[in-house]
Amino acid sequence: MGRPGFWISIHPFPDRIVLDEKGIERFNSYIREVLSFTREILALEPYFDGEELKRKLKKHLASFQKRKFYFRNGEVVPYSFYREMEKYMALNGIPERIKVRFGIVVKYADERVLPTRLGLYREKGDEIFDRLQNSALDIGTPVAILHQTEDERWFYVLSPLDEGWVESVKIGVGRRKEVEKFLKKPFVVVTRAKADVFLNKVMTSYWDYIRMGGRLPLVRINSEKVEVMLPYRGEGGILLFRKGFLRRKDVHVGYLPYTPRVIIEEAFELLNCPYGWGGRCGEQDCSRFIQMVFATVGILLPRNSSAQAKTGLLIKEFTVEDSLEKKLKVIVEKGVGGITLLHISGHIMLYLGSVEGRPYVIHSLWAYREGDKLREVKRVVVSDLLLGEKSLLERVDSVRIITLP
Repeated sequence: MGRPGFWISIHPFPDRIVLDEKGIERFNSYIREVLSFTREILALEPYFDGEELKRKLKKHLASFQKRKFYFRNGEVVPYSFYREMEKYMALNGIPERIKVRFGIVVKYADERVLPTRLGLYREKGDEIFDRLQNSALDIGTPVAILHQTEDERWFYVLSPLDEGWVESVKIGVGRRKEVEKFLKKPFVVVTRAKADVFLNKVMTSYWDYIRMGGRLPLVRINSEKVEVMLPYRGEGGILLFRKGFLRRKDVHVGYLPYTPRVIIEEAFELLNCPYGWGGRCGEQDCSRFIQMVFATVGILLPRNSSAQAKTGLLIKEFTVEDSLEKKLKVIVEKGVGGITLLHISGHIMLYLGSVEGRPYVIHSLWAYREGDKLREVKRVVVSDLLLGEKSLLERVDSVRIITLP
C-alpha cells in the first residue's frame, strides 16, 4: 500500500484521460470565473481601487487584535506591535486609484498576512502554526504589485492563488508584456517534490529550488539536463532573465496527462515529505499538497482546503445525521482513486481506493488524536479513514471528483 503501483493495479481505469487540454482549460476557467477562487494576473485592470485595498489591509490587522497571540519566545503580542505594523504598511500612502505593477517571483518566497518575518501563534510554545504565514510562492510565479511598506522592503501582491506581503527582494518588477511573454513560452513543469535550480551547465552553482507543479520556460533540453529561462532581480529591482539549469529527470516538458495513474504517482513523489504550514520551509500542508499534485497536469486548484472542497463534481455532501455506514458506502462505491477529494473541517485528502471495503487516502497530516494523546505525524502519509479517536471517516463532510461539474 505504500507504493503507487499497488493502487494503480486495483484501479478500474488508471490510464483513462479524465480531462484533456481543452477540458482542463474549461475547468480552470470555471474555478476562476464562476467560483472566483483563483485569478488570471494578466487579466487584471490597469488600476485597482485604493480604498478597497486599504479596507482589506485594515481588516487583516484588526483580525489579529481580537484575540491573544504569542511571539515564538512565548511573549504576548502587545497592542503596540499592531500600531507599528499599521504605520509600517503606509496605509495613508495608498492612492484612490492604484496603478497595478507586474512582476515575477525570482526566489522561493513566503507570502505573509502582515509585512514581517516575526511569527504570531495562538498557543504559547507553538513554533509550527505561524498565523501570519499565508502561503508561499515558487520561482516563476507571476504577481501584481499593489502597494509597498514605507521602506519598500515588502510588496503587497496578488498571486494566481492568493494575496499577501512578499519581501521585495524576491520579486523582479517588469512590464506586463514581459511577464506575458515569459508565461506564453513552452515550459517544463517540476514533477518531483522539489527540483534544484543551478546557474551553470555543470550544475555546481546553486540558485534555489522549485516545488512540484512549478514551471519555467524551456530553452533547450538533452538527456541529462534542461536549460530554462530564469527570472532574477536586477539593479533597482527590475526584472531580468538569465540561464538556469535543472536535472532532466526532475521535470516534464509541458504538463503531464490528467489520468488517475499520473495523479497517484505524483502524490507518492511527496510521500513522507515533511508537513509545512502555509508552505513554511518549502514544505506543504494538506491543501498545498493537493494543489501541487494537480498542478503537474495543469489544473490550478484553489489554495485553501475549504475552497478545494467546493471545486469539481460533487458526489455527496454529508450531514451530522448521516451514519458511518452511509459515508463508507458512498466513498467506496462512488469515489474514484486518484481523482477524488475527501474533505473534513480544516483538512483535505486524496482518495486512493479501498481494500476489503476499507477506504484509504494520501494526505499531508500534522497530527491526530487518540484518547487524550496527540499523535504527531508531521508528513505526507497513506492512511485509512479510521485513523483517530474521532475517525476521519466520521468527520468527512464532502466527496468531490476533480472534473467538470
